[in-house]
Amino acid sequence: MNASTILAWLRTFRPAAATVLILALLAGLVQTIGHAPTASLLEPPAFTILPQGDDAARLGPVTVTFAKTPEERSPEALFQVLPETKGTYAWLGARTALFQPDFPGFVRGSTYTVNVPARPDAGLPNAIAKKFIVTGQLAVQQVIPGDGDTEVPLAAQIFVQFSRSVAPLTTLSAQRTDPVVMFEPALHGAGEWLNTSIYRFLPTDLAPATTYHLKVAKGLTSAADGVLQQDWTSSFTTIMPAVDLIQPDTNWIYCGPWQQVDVTFNQAMDPSAAAGFSIVNADTGTAAPGALKWNDTHTILSFNPTERLATKTRYTVTVDKGLKGAHGAVSANVRTSSFTTIALPSVASTYPADGDKNAQRYGLNIQFATPMDPATLENKIRVSGFTDADL
Repeated sequence: MNASTILAWLRTFRPAAATVLILALLAGLVQTIGHAPTASLLEPPAFTILPQGDDAARLGPVTVTFAKTPEERSPEALFQVLPETKGTYAWLGARTALFQPDFPGFVRGSTYTVNVPARPDAGLPNAIAKKFIVTGQLAVQQVIPGDGDTEVPLAAQIFVQFSRSVAPLTTLSAQRTDPVVMFEPALHGAGEWLNTSIYRFLPTDLAPATTYHLKVAKGLTSAADGVLQQDWTSSFTTIMPAVDLIQPDTNWIYCGPWQQVDVTFNQAMDPSAAAGFSIVNADTGTAAPGALKWNDTHTILSFNPTERLATKTRYTVTVDKGLKGAHGAVSANVRTSSFTTIALPSVASTYPADGDKNAQRYGLNIQFATPMDPATLENKIRVSGFTDADL
């Protein structure tokens, strides 16, 4: 039945709409089949070997497609995969032979060669060999702290993330305990697997101003297959000497005449670092007399005045750069802070003001120059024209 016959039958039969649609599609199909296929569909593809490149799947098949159908019908005789791997040979088509590796497949990161002997009857006059690399070579993807990081805090944890599973999935108590990361200089601490591919090391003795070199040695084996091919290295540097805090901090007011000043460093300092401390009267530029003292760990330097500081005066504290830490290295930046001492107890202003001719009828305010002790105010204020009972 050709397309014209089907269309004529549709004019007389009038079936349901769905049937009409199906028959119309069939008519189109018959019309299509009636046309001769294009030349490109008749041309056999060139000789090909798959996979290629460096990202082959572990369980992906290896296929060899010949330009012509080989006379040899045993697919295992047409090509060979090396290194030898367990699997099954089969035909995917008349011209395509296939090799399917058994589970778990090819070894990750390994290179395989497909050797195909000459097969003139199939359009291959000379032997040919192609290589491919299986995806997923074990590698270090990321490390924290990153390679070259500086100013790493002493409480830092170290993380190493691998490209795929290394540790088997098991209970915490059954985790592998062999060392994964080596450190130079040596670090003490505990290591653990957060999951099958992320390793964490918690150091207990990170030293300041120190550059640590990390190494994951080649030969590390994953839980599935594959081995770390090359040593992986990284480095980071811990915090350099610096000031963490100056107290009183900038813009403190109402500081006492015997105000102590504390400078807190981020690590133990060499005693000579005290020479970098100074405190001066910001108005006159004169140094405030006092004594300096370190705490037991040499992390806090304290200044105590030996004479009363001037009242209502701004003082500037400076900690120079280049101060030496106990573990070596020196501070890189200058730190400053300013504070203002308290004024003598006095009245700064009143409302209404002294001599005011247009004062409001209700209320009065007294502004003192310094914070006052409210308990001492009793019986210290008198207002003319009122008795104590009125007040």
